[in-house]
Amino acid sequence: MKKRILIPTTIIIIALLFVLYYFLTIPKLELNAMDPLEKYTYLTENDVLESIDEQASRYSSLEIFIQNKDEWIPFDEYNQWLRNEHPSIEFDQEGLPLFDDVHVQLRVKSRFFTDSKEMEIKVVDTIAPTLTVLYGKEDLVAESSLVFLEGVKLEDVIKTSAIDQYFNLPRNIEVTSSVDMSAPLEYGNNLTVVFETKDESDNTTSITVNIEVEKKLEIIVPSTTEVTPPVQTNNDLATGDLNRVDVLVNKKNALPSDFVPNLTTFPSGYAISDGYRGTQETVNAFVSLVDALKSETDLWMYVTSSYRSYQSQSELYNSYVKNNGQAEADRFSAKPGKSEHQTGLAIDLVTPGGSMWDFASTPQSDWLKVNAHKYGFILRYLEGKEHITGYMYESWHIRYLGIDLATNVYNSGLTYEEYLGGS
Repeated sequence: MKKRILIPTTIIIIALLFVLYYFLTIPKLELNAMDPLEKYTYLTENDVLESIDEQASRYSSLEIFIQNKDEWIPFDEYNQWLRNEHPSIEFDQEGLPLFDDVHVQLRVKSRFFTDSKEMEIKVVDTIAPTLTVLYGKEDLVAESSLVFLEGVKLEDVIKTSAIDQYFNLPRNIEVTSSVDMSAPLEYGNNLTVVFETKDESDNTTSITVNIEVEKKLEIIVPSTTEVTPPVQTNNDLATGDLNRVDVLVNKKNALPSDFVPNLTTFPSGYAISDGYRGTQETVNAFVSLVDALKSETDLWMYVTSSYRSYQSQSELYNSYVKNNGQAEADRFSAKPGKSEHQTGLAIDLVTPGGSMWDFASTPQSDWLKVNAHKYGFILRYLEGKEHITGYMYESWHIRYLGIDLATNVYNSGLTYEEYLGGS
């Protein structure tokens, strides 16, 4: 006879109680507070789940709902509805786009019972807008310093823009200036200009630019008692094609007073202000040259003087004579008709925040010495060659000849007069 195995009554009771507990226990759902989330980013289900106390993980059925007015909508359905409400925005990430505070409800179920908890997720905008202040292609930073000639309008030489974060479609917002950008600069009136932009959440970005204003001698008009120096014209130059790119203009070879080349304007950002002109070939070549400088060195430079008419050169020359005496003026300024600037092929250069007079000490000048010919330019008045060119060394003055001729002159190591055989 087999021995019967008896299960103690106590064990049976304990087992039944355990089963009853498993099936009847009400689930417990506890939420931890969430830190504010950044506006115009995305809320994922995982972000919400991280706020749940660990004990909730034992429940297999857990749902997330978002409040829409008086209705609770499942997370995925609300996400799709919200995206449909903004068809113009190309959302670039998964998750719920955060425009404003979000009210969330979490529900967890056991076999017989459901527990739910609600929480508010705060949304804040703490990202300051991006402010860009451009001088040409140079992106200015705080406490930048620039030098301009009197008469320049800041709105012509400095461009500003600002964008505010808005998912993957940043919005343009207003930029304000502490000075009147449309007012011509006055000599001696140095400025500290503050550019500022502010978004809807009062996040602010500002850039301060210090501006020094120099005197522009070109605007000095000679008195009526001054006499325009006579033009001494070389016959070959007078009768030849004055629009030739290889035309030689110097103290011996003068242009007629009525000669005006075919001109075009330098693009905005390539000169210290709008309105500077040169021949089409000169302008195109200079743009290529400066773009190459930027690409290779991240530096920039500007046209500060280009085409000048016969009359403008007369006024400039007379002002130099008046202020410096004729002997000294003749070393760095041409008499009317004898200036390369009248050809539209000559350019004077300046660096951002610098002046012509310190151009020789800049890295732009070093780069120009070995690269100008690649874009059709030569340094016209070389150091130590004043007895040949008639003018002092001018590191800032370049002359367009076309790539082939400029390269030949550069390789020869000669001045243009020497290269042409002492013309």
